Amino acid sequence: MYILYIEQMLEEAERAIEAREYSTAEKLMQNALYDEPGYAKLHNNLGWLYQYCMGNTSKAELHLKYAIKFDPKNEAALINIADLYLENRQYEALQLFMLHVLGLEGANKALIYEHLGKAFEASKQFNKAIKYYKMAHFETIDSYEASELKRGIKRCRYKKLKRIL
Repeated sequence: MYILYIEQMLEEAERAIEAREYSTAEKLMQNALYDEPGYAKLHNNLGWLYQYCMGNTSKAELHLKYAIKFDPKNEAALINIADLYLENRQYEALQLFMLHVLGLEGANKALIYEHLGKAFEASKQFNKAIKYYKMAHFETIDSYEASELKRGIKRCRYKKLKRIL
């Protein structure tokens, strides 16, 4: 019953976002957080709002970390925080955070390894990137993800070779 109320607040916030009423959406989600501070989906959505609509990276990071803390299986929050770090060229922060999340029970290892690969690739550490892309490939059971990871490995090998030449 109570979760239904929170989900209704999230739907109202989504409608406000579609109408570009970001401050209204923010208030709705903050009110819902007051009632249910440990609801991971709420933290993820609020983090997404701060990240993509309001340009407040520090608040986005905070709420996305809370989303993962309250639900390590929350793949949307993991993707969002990885995008946040990559967009802001915070590769070391992404590496440290993903290594931390890797130790949480229930975390998606394939997704974490993939983001570690991206972080190392972006920081031009191609051997480490290849290592993590391979680890992600080993963990995944999705054919599309596997082919994307293979492309990441090939891309890093090419960049590594190009750097040598």
